[in-house]
Amino acid sequence: MKYAQRSVELSRQYSKPILIASELVTSDPSNPGVSALRELGVAAFPNAWSVIRALEHATMWGIRHA
Repeated sequence: MKYAQRSVELSRQYSKPILIASELVTSDPSNPGVSALRELGVAAFPNAWSVIRALEHATMWGIRHA
């Protein structure tokens, strides 16, 4: 849980988005770290491919709406 909080603090401090990949998102959604991320509004994905796909969609949305 402290890693989740610290990640959000750094994200806000440096105005940089964070995306986190962890197998716990699907294997143990009640894990305190995963729950903390969800409560803090951080996008957490089950694997790196899901993160890449989310970035791709966000990029394409930005291009279309620029």
